[in-house]
Amino acid sequence: MAPQILSLSESWRLIDAWLVTHVASDFALLNPPATPDEIRHAERILGCPTAQ
Repeated sequence: MAPQILSLSESWRLIDAWLVTHVASDFALLNPPATPDEIRHAERILGCPTAQ
């Protein structure tokens, strides 16, 4: 049986769920996701825009 390939967002959802269950104190230390504007700003600084 071939392994299931999850989307990136689903993978992060599972990682977050695991952290909340097993190390909630560490999960609470994580920053929130970057906004689209913050991502565009970082891309400009790094000179590597992502494909739309």
